[in-house]
Amino acid sequence: FLTTGVVLQTAMQRAVREAMRPVARGLARRGFASLPADAPRAAPMIGARILHEALIENHVEHVFGYSGGANLPVLDAFHQSQIRFVMNRSEQCCGHAAEGYAKASGKVGVILTTSGPGLTNIITPLQDAKGDSVPMVALSGQVPTHAVGTDAFQECASVDLTRPCTKWSYQIRSVEEIRAVVHEAFLVANSGKKGPVHLDLPKDVMVALLSGEELPISAPPPIKAIDPSNLADIARLMNMAERPILYVGQGAIDCAPILRAFAAAANIPVTTTLHAMGIFDEHHPHSLHMLGMHG
Repeated sequence: FLTTGVVLQTAMQRAVREAMRPVARGLARRGFASLPADAPRAAPMIGARILHEALIENHVEHVFGYSGGANLPVLDAFHQSQIRFVMNRSEQCCGHAAEGYAKASGKVGVILTTSGPGLTNIITPLQDAKGDSVPMVALSGQVPTHAVGTDAFQECASVDLTRPCTKWSYQIRSVEEIRAVVHEAFLVANSGKKGPVHLDLPKDVMVALLSGEELPISAPPPIKAIDPSNLADIARLMNMAERPILYVGQGAIDCAPILRAFAAAANIPVTTTLHAMGIFDEHHPHSLHMLGMHG
């Protein structure tokens, strides 16, 4: 009887494996990251997988986030990902951690939260990042598009709430636009006066299959060459000034070596705003230290 039981158990296991093969193939076609690394992945992909690939294309190495029902499809894409997902104690901690990461590394900080309270908890970090000109991209889960505006569970007007404290806030409405919108978000966050960008991710869009053509990715605007006449005017004004001073703000953080060389060559003292502290060595003879905290 023992031998017969073992044979029956083995036969049942073999039958279950054979029955599950079509299901596994179907999941592989949908692009779920929780499948083994060597599992076949055929196009089309789901929206969450496209989003994950777009983050990699924008050189994202760390994402600070917290899980919730509305962002589970996106979280699934981070399984066995080359991007390190850092889970904090709350969404507000995620936001401040991403902000500190951006300041320390010079890269764009990325946040991933769920809908409703997950989104409202990052308002303070977003407002802080906007005030400090810190490049960030905040990704928030959202209820399915058909439930938006119906007071569904953990549903809120995410775009309206974040618009005042971001450079750009947008809700993705189709799987075809995901890649292009993500690239645009990183371009907006990291260009001009840097700051935070928010993207709202409805759950049905994140699990939808890409069946049509993706929207083209916008090319970054060309870098404008410096007008030599402007430099000549600056030099003329500096030479005319009796007591010239360089009042430096956070916008000079990307060109600190040039600032130091210019101050030394022109023999001009340097003072900074609060946010620009560290750009110029305050032990240098030309340093006048921070001018003041409130302007």
